[in-house]
Amino acid sequence: MKKFRNKHIKRIFLLMLTGTLLLSGISSRVFASEEQEAYGADEVDKFIPINEIDDEKGGFMINPDLKTTFDDVEESKEIELPEETINPEVLEELQEEPMATRSLLPSAFIPYYFLNAANGRSTTVGIGAFNNDLDNYNVYTTSTSGSVITYLNTSVGYNPDAAVLGKENGRYHIVIAGVNGWISEQALSVYEISDAKSISHYKVNDNGDLIHYISNGVHQKTYSTINNGVAPSKLAKNTTYYSYDGHYFYREVGTMIKDYADETYKNSVNPNDPFYNYFQFLPYRAPSNITSDDLRKFLNQNGYTSNVTNPGNDSVPRNQSMLYGNEKSFIDQGIKYGANGAMTFALAIHESGWGRSYLARDRNNLFGHAAYDKYPGAANKYASIDQSVHSHNTRFLNWHYLDSTEGNYRGGFLGNKQSGMNVRYASDAYWGEKAAAHYLALDRATGSKDYGKFKIKNLQNVESSVTTYTRPEASSQYATGMKFKFKNQSVLVLEEVRGTQVGNSNIWYKISSDNLLDTDGKIFQFYNYPEAVRREKGATHGKDVVYVPASYFEVKKESNYKRGDVNGDGVIDGFDMMAVKRHYLGIKLLEGDSLLAADVNRDGVVDGFDMMAIKRHYLGIKLIED
Repeated sequence: MKKFRNKHIKRIFLLMLTGTLLLSGISSRVFASEEQEAYGADEVDKFIPINEIDDEKGGFMINPDLKTTFDDVEESKEIELPEETINPEVLEELQEEPMATRSLLPSAFIPYYFLNAANGRSTTVGIGAFNNDLDNYNVYTTSTSGSVITYLNTSVGYNPDAAVLGKENGRYHIVIAGVNGWISEQALSVYEISDAKSISHYKVNDNGDLIHYISNGVHQKTYSTINNGVAPSKLAKNTTYYSYDGHYFYREVGTMIKDYADETYKNSVNPNDPFYNYFQFLPYRAPSNITSDDLRKFLNQNGYTSNVTNPGNDSVPRNQSMLYGNEKSFIDQGIKYGANGAMTFALAIHESGWGRSYLARDRNNLFGHAAYDKYPGAANKYASIDQSVHSHNTRFLNWHYLDSTEGNYRGGFLGNKQSGMNVRYASDAYWGEKAAAHYLALDRATGSKDYGKFKIKNLQNVESSVTTYTRPEASSQYATGMKFKFKNQSVLVLEEVRGTQVGNSNIWYKISSDNLLDTDGKIFQFYNYPEAVRREKGATHGKDVVYVPASYFEVKKESNYKRGDVNGDGVIDGFDMMAVKRHYLGIKLLEGDSLLAADVNRDGVVDGFDMMAIKRHYLGIKLIED
């Protein structure tokens, strides 16, 4: 917020000079380069394995370091970085604000204290550039904790930049792809915002799609792009927005970083209306309307007209793919096991470079199963593509990534580094977003059969965990055993019903269960059933359901008022004074943030004293300080 320090009447106009970006030639379509197709996955790892899982449930490590392909993107053009990346007033406020008032920050946090360095000014707050040493690093909950949230690869091809909030105990406090945590100082270098030649950002294109421009390195001026689908209404076309969570968007980088540090989104352009990329946060249990014929059509449209005739030959003809001829496996098995076949197909495209990677050809492994970065030779080998798809649906989805009792579970959707499969499946922070872009392209090419067809809700108010029930009653006897505990976790809402009151609401959501369920509606216990039963167990859409209180999914409203600025135009003047007068005379009552801003002296009453305080401010007699 601005501080009105002047002793005379002054209107502050901030003239934001927006650099026009020439984006001709940049496509949001994703495709595989020949080099990426050769192997199809990231190859390195410094990630500490979480634990081992019993061979009966899959026979692989829960080291979430499974192979993931490079972003398959069009060649990027050189783009100039917009000038308005930081608001000088926000920078000034960060520098001047006393540490005692910033209780949410670590004690060693040094707001925008820049140190001169030979190649740009290094700092402890700003834009982090990953060191490109191709190692993986854990992201921790605090600067000293051993509790791991996720892991990131330092390859610029995966994770080029991050917002950095501070440094403490040899770790940087970062935000990238939704995750807010601490990473080793060895993983990245931090630069002043003005020294970054490119910063990842978003723009709404002429078609109304939200395009994510991911920096190819902060020392370059080029970007790769990912289409996030229909843009939120609050974002204007051809305007640059910044976000490192993909939910809340900012016009200025400095404002964004300050909000992240203050654990708020109040200065974003959409503080009470977070955006969720539909296919990225669509639960895997949502059935698809796309058919196997649609999958074949999509392959043909992208130039694939034949299966690979010589899998052992690294030089694969451009028209050949291991996906071709196996389309029915995705759709039929998706129906049988209760997973979205089109989503699995999109993921296979991403993981296998359109079915042309080494693992796809040599091992029929479309998903990088068990291909750990340091041990790619350990990758699973399947007798056929059909068996690979079967393993993905049963072992990897039903018994791990969609099983809330397992260590890899962070929500049953593609997601990002905060929630969803991306947290533990891939070192690429944008793995889920990239796979979702393939799904979007597939859906649009086949008549938009899936986009927007389901109601999705995202968990907002979670302190520890949210219990699900077999009926809309908050009683332990109806608890299913499945719990939600991850911020922004998605659920597939089938119906709104009334039940017992939880919080301030008696509305409950009937949702599709991520877990497989028994006939009594509780979690299907893997070890209580013989192999033949548990391996072939699937979920049925509309029948395998649980109930959860709606109150946990309400977005907490962010208040962004400033005392005295009643009409919210950024200026305290006679118009604000008249609004207060009209309120206390009963002519036009104020409400919401306007009412809060009108109570200048904070005595709980809007009256003549508040009106006089506003008058004294704009006459320069006594300024209102927030």
